[in-house]
Amino acid sequence: MQSNTSRATLSAQSSGTPSASTISSSGKQQVVELSGYVIILVENVDGKIKLYGSPPDRDNLEVGDEILEVNGLTLDNISRTEVIRHIHDCIKSCTICLRVRKKNDSRL
Repeated sequence: MQSNTSRATLSAQSSGTPSASTISSSGKQQVVELSGYVIILVENVDGKIKLYGSPPDRDNLEVGDEILEVNGLTLDNISRTEVIRHIHDCIKSCTICLRVRKKNDSRL
């Protein structure tokens, strides 16, 4: 059974801007400039997007929290590529508002 997860690595582009390079189980690579943010997205076997990485403590985000919305965009039924593109656009606008489900909680 093939896993529907992805692997992410952090690097800096030649401009010095931090970026995340994700490689899915299908071998597709996506690079996202982070400009100070560390957000790693993984789509699980249920098609849910999960947050991994080094989230700021002040936001109470934890590894494994499920992202439900980003700046008002519900993530149901949109592709991982679209999620990454939307988060990238949010980073450019300097505003990111996440609605998450805690990893150990079925409530919002």
